[in-house]
Amino acid sequence: MSKLKYQRLEVVYPAGTTAGEKSDHQITLDNTMKNCVAVAMYPIADGGIDPVRIGVRDLSGVVQEPTHQNDYIDNGFGDFYGRKKPMGIPAEGNKITLVVDIPEVLASDLKFDFVFILQNED
Repeated sequence: MSKLKYQRLEVVYPAGTTAGEKSDHQITLDNTMKNCVAVAMYPIADGGIDPVRIGVRDLSGVVQEPTHQNDYIDNGFGDFYGRKKPMGIPAEGNKITLVVDIPEVLASDLKFDFVFILQNED
């Protein structure tokens, strides 16, 4: 039997944030869970700009190079894992850093939730 747990990283960049690559949002995954099997990105406010690129780094290095935010969005199609971006990395206290590439100065706040789907196998 498989157990799932969800961890959320709330990402907020205020209006006026400069363009460029940011790596100031981190989360430590639950050390009682074995793997991070998928992630999803849920936009809240778009910052008044074109979409951002998001990457994922862990303690071992780059897991996902920055890609268009739609690469992570749950569009509600298909089965459970089909709606998420698969991610096969260890959880077990792994420290994850999001790399957010902002294309231009933010006209308004940029906000989104980044959800990590953790799994244990029993």
